[in-house]
Amino acid sequence: MIGSYQNCIAAAFAGMLGFTSVLTASEPQELPVSAAVKFLSDASTVSMASEDEVVMAAAAPPVVTLPGERLPQYQTRYQRREFLSSQENDEGEIRFLLCPPTIATKAAHSSQLATPVLVRAKIIIDGAPFTETRRKNVASLLDSIDTASAPEITVEANDEPRDPPDDAESAEVPENEAEDSAAEPPAALSAPYQLTTESGEWLRRYAEATGESVAADEAAWLMNHWTDGPTLLLLQPYFQSFRANERPVVRILDRDRNGRISAAERNEATEAFQKCDANRDDIVEALEIATSARSLADDVDDSTAERPLLLLLADLQAITRDNASLFATIAVFDTDQNGRIDDSEISVLENQAPDIDLVVEYVTANASKSKLSVVGTSPELQATVATSSTSAGVNVNIGDTTIQFSAVQTSQSDQISLGAVVDGYPLLPMLDPNGDGRFTIRELRELEHRLSLFDKDGDGDLSQREMQSPIRVCLGLGPTVHGELAGLRRIEQPDWTPSIAAPDWFVRMDRNGDNDLTRNEFPGLDEQFSALDADADGLISAAEALQFKAP
Repeated sequence: MIGSYQNCIAAAFAGMLGFTSVLTASEPQELPVSAAVKFLSDASTVSMASEDEVVMAAAAPPVVTLPGERLPQYQTRYQRREFLSSQENDEGEIRFLLCPPTIATKAAHSSQLATPVLVRAKIIIDGAPFTETRRKNVASLLDSIDTASAPEITVEANDEPRDPPDDAESAEVPENEAEDSAAEPPAALSAPYQLTTESGEWLRRYAEATGESVAADEAAWLMNHWTDGPTLLLLQPYFQSFRANERPVVRILDRDRNGRISAAERNEATEAFQKCDANRDDIVEALEIATSARSLADDVDDSTAERPLLLLLADLQAITRDNASLFATIAVFDTDQNGRIDDSEISVLENQAPDIDLVVEYVTANASKSKLSVVGTSPELQATVATSSTSAGVNVNIGDTTIQFSAVQTSQSDQISLGAVVDGYPLLPMLDPNGDGRFTIRELRELEHRLSLFDKDGDGDLSQREMQSPIRVCLGLGPTVHGELAGLRRIEQPDWTPSIAAPDWFVRMDRNGDNDLTRNEFPGLDEQFSALDADADGLISAAEALQFKAP
């Protein structure tokens, strides 16, 4: 194992990212432990204007062609500096370090992560190393270019020389044919040149411009640099520290700012949440909580956001002692203490046994057969491994820290994306029962009980350790992990099918669509409201509405 242990704060937002905590820890399982790969639809929602709406024509945006322009969330410099080792090229292996955000501070507990964790991920696409997929695509593109550029040759059997036509016959041209010939319009002008982002067309134009055939290694270089980008995409550093210092629930509930939520503060949690309801619709949105929390935010130390959570081994050479805060993250590997990580020190990491061993198998024709597996952990790590009970993934529990590995895919691709997040939303997902990012009156009434479930030691207070969430690591087939880790994709609201058909007037008055009527939605009818509210819970349900005659 690489080092001891220290607290980490990482992970998820309002049900969008998935969540695992002390509440949902599964029983340890024997290795290997596998989980299904999540399939993401490529469908996008298009907003259509109504017939009466006048829409101003927007100027067409410039065509983005370079990989860095098309994939702004990812670093695209990899493979430009020949960083892949022979193992990575031949076997599809990637080695990286996970660096807890508080790694540079002194460990307060022996069971908390204090140094990086070395992870080896072997990635297979349709039975072959992921790097082989790009080589196959390059060969296919070059073959299509050669086929398209081959001249068409027509050979007729028994070709005999033909006698030229008689002068008289060649001179005689029907009058109507001559007129038609003279009336033919000139040849159309060629279409204006247009940029392309399609690799096959780009390589065809390149071959046409140079007048030479394109070699496979040359085509691969051009695709890495100019069209598709490299086969391995790593999230940008700023993305990896996504919302690292935002803790909206803690800021809303922790009135005395001591970093703990006391029993008294839990008792007032519902009232505190209701104060965040800016539009007074009796629904507290996750964004309303975040907005209110920012208004209460104190100055925070954002130094942890400057430290990458995930580092490829190739990144280590660029980090020196000149950047003291960042170098402290990896100083343990500077064995000769010269203030930098040398080739020999990186070679040790490339050849030693990893702390965590992963295998990700993608099946492009049938995503249901794709899976991620944790196949090994080092004995020194003393980790327990189990599938997540709340999201698709595998949890590696190390002391008080959980690292959650997951994988996603869309359609066929020859690129692998990799990223991790430190998200400071440790409570919100577990407090939202259906993960829709909205708290109805009925859900708010369960808030205090749900908060009490975090009190693992039963002392009545929620400490930082009890409220922490996992480091979340995601691998994707295609450029997919940025949306999965940040919850940027559109979240479908769960369908609600009432067991009792509500009256039409009930549906019209239910302005916020939570399937209950509050007093605000029942104006001027207080007596009728009280009479209808049979269970005296301050809400009128569909069942209670059936007993009411519309005024």
